[in-house]
Amino acid sequence: MRAQRNKKGSKKKRKISLVTKLKRGVTIGIVGFFVVGIALNSAPVTEYKDSVYASLKSQYIQIVDNGEEIIIEKKEIKNLHLDVNSDLRIPSNVTAEDIDKMLEGTALHGLGYAFVKAEKEHGVNALYMMGLACLESGWGTSKYAVNRNNLYGWNAVDSNPDKAKYFSSKEEATMFVAQKLKQNYLTEGGAYFEGYSARAVDVHYCTDKKHADKIVNIVAELIEKLG
Repeated sequence: MRAQRNKKGSKKKRKISLVTKLKRGVTIGIVGFFVVGIALNSAPVTEYKDSVYASLKSQYIQIVDNGEEIIIEKKEIKNLHLDVNSDLRIPSNVTAEDIDKMLEGTALHGLGYAFVKAEKEHGVNALYMMGLACLESGWGTSKYAVNRNNLYGWNAVDSNPDKAKYFSSKEEATMFVAQKLKQNYLTEGGAYFEGYSARAVDVHYCTDKKHADKIVNIVAELIEKLG
């Protein structure tokens, strides 16, 4: 079948999508790289190839052809910063290992997984949950933290602190408080919603006007331990 021609008699050019160009470029590059590697047949080339592959793999998870769009899914980036006006719905992507390193030497060491779980399941920043627990429990040493696993002084109201809630574990306490914070404080229309920051949460959460500042100061000090 003869190729179609435009009015001037020239062949129509096929429109090549950006995705196709990208795939062709990557294929040519890879083939060329391996041909050179085989030709040289040297250990340095093999080591360099492996290091390049590892580097690319660490930067990109996959390239998805979504119609006309190219979506590059990158690894989660850690957001190790918290201030009184930070949106607490934005994930820190901190790891449990990082948190345990920060809490080493305290009674809260080993709970990194719980703070990370709260972030993933309830959408409340893990660094905030960590700082809140440190402040409210005296770094895990308060009587309610020790005897009731209540790291957050939940229900320990000023008029009767002994109403503090009992929990079966510190993980349960963390998940419970994260869920309550998301539902009542960090969701528009929630019972105590005033915004998305630590400062906004404190409008109804705590009578201490410096409460949010204390939390972010604790978090800042702990982050410095990561070096």
